[in-house]
Amino acid sequence: MRVVADSHALVRYLVDPERLSEPALEALLEAENTDGVVISAATMTHFGSVPLDDLRDPFDRFILATVAQLGVPLVTADRSISKAGVVEIIW
Repeated sequence: MRVVADSHALVRYLVDPERLSEPALEALLEAENTDGVVISAATMTHFGSVPLDDLRDPFDRFILATVAQLGVPLVTADRSISKAGVVEIIW
């Protein structure tokens, strides 16, 4: 399994994993042990497909663009990202 991790999810995973939900922790563990955890580096190819009205934070849009480009789930507790409904969320 391969997932993209939002920054807060990655920090929690590395420093304070008990603060993750069980599905989020399981997804990150499985990804780490198989196909990898991806961190967004501002993928522009799908940036325009993220709805601006629902998600004004440009860094969240970059993260969603990366997830859309890769076609993998995103591990995040960010409600704005979840509300956008653009990608599969694990939390």
